[in-house]
Amino acid sequence: MPVPAILNCRIGWPSIPGNVYVGDRENQQIQIFDPEGHYLSQWAGTRQGRLNAIAIDKRGSAYIADGGDQPEGLPDRSAWVLARLNGPPLARVGRFGNYDGQFERAHSIAIDEKGAVYVGDITGARIQ
Repeated sequence: MPVPAILNCRIGWPSIPGNVYVGDRENQQIQIFDPEGHYLSQWAGTRQGRLNAIAIDKRGSAYIADGGDQPEGLPDRSAWVLARLNGPPLARVGRFGNYDGQFERAHSIAIDEKGAVYVGDITGARIQ
């Protein structure tokens, strides 16, 4: 069984079918644990972005709020990413900015029962 990496800047989310997804913004990874806390697997790398939040729908899709890297100035990107739980990202939606469909810093994400995606922009002070 693989050994989980050390987590920095942890954010956790319960999900279906009961697993817990723990995001690590600093190490750009998501680790998956069963309900008893046993490590199952992880996604790692830059393709899912600099994770700020994740939501999992009933079909097994992951929606990731990518707040971008935070250099001394403005973020280099900000978007939300759609991925399958067992595969690579499928799409990236949005970019850095303050117009419709753009995010200054995507920070939270939710999906309603009809599949609509809501993204909280912490710096832009709005939800789209």
